[in-house]
Amino acid sequence: MKYSLQFTAILLIALISCQQKGELQFFDKIIGEWQLFDQPVIEKWEYTDGMYQSQVLVISDTDTTVSEEIRILEKDGEYFYETTVLDQNEGESVLFKLIESSDKKVVFENLEHDFPQRIIYKMENENSLNASIEGKVNGKNKFIQFEYTNIK
Repeated sequence: MKYSLQFTAILLIALISCQQKGELQFFDKIIGEWQLFDQPVIEKWEYTDGMYQSQVLVISDTDTTVSEEIRILEKDGEYFYETTVLDQNEGESVLFKLIESSDKKVVFENLEHDFPQRIIYKMENENSLNASIEGKVNGKNKFIQFEYTNIK
């Protein structure tokens, strides 16, 4: 009986872990370094300490600066994109809730944020990643797209 309970507990933990990671399977595919097309900007994704994390690095001739830090968090069974952008929001992070997820696309949303209200990542193929931000500014739709190439 003791072994049966231990096995059941281990199985349950494994199933929950697989289910949670299943919703985020997109991020398994983008682990690595992605360079913004024609720009000295790299978005570096990794999976450490049980979460997906990224740093956006701006590279100049003499220095590399972290301009943004991103983490994918789980809170109360829901997933969030937490971003902290240098010199924005008084250094505070902003959360965007996962509203759509597949192995090729994720969409995060925060309708209360000024701009953007949505963050979208699409994996075109193993070497091409598109990110976009969108929302309304002064009542008008705004859309900015970022095209990345896999460099590692």
